[in-house]
Amino acid sequence: MLAAGTARLRSEGYRRIAVVGESRGAFIMLVALRHAPLAEAVLLMAPAAHGPRPERRPSALAAFREACAAAAPGTVRRGGLVLFADDPYDPDPAARAAAFAAGMARCGAEALVIDRPAAPTGHGAAQDPSFDALFGARLAGFLGGQA
Repeated sequence: MLAAGTARLRSEGYRRIAVVGESRGAFIMLVALRHAPLAEAVLLMAPAAHGPRPERRPSALAAFREACAAAAPGTVRRGGLVLFADDPYDPDPAARAAAFAAGMARCGAEALVIDRPAAPTGHGAAQDPSFDALFGARLAGFLGGQA
């Protein structure tokens, strides 16, 4: 549905589309990267779909890696990933950051990974007012095509 929605926006004349999601929405965007072209840019913040239970961590990491590996070339020009420290939904931040960066490189997309900044922390950290103050301008620039 997400890929169909961005295709519809393109057919209506929108030339630059950026898609931003958090938690389950971010994970849905990651899976949608199989469908080219999706958007100019995507930003995934604390992507999650498997919950925080320890026994689900292996399947959560496997699903994340699989989605990164399935991303289609030409799907996106810029992909951003933000992972937060102390996120109980994140099974392995370092592995996910590496899988995302590799997936974006394989797709020919510029990647930005913000990996566990000192603050804010936790799964809902993107909703903390300090997140925008600390990272808003950088992320907006990246999504808009500036370095």
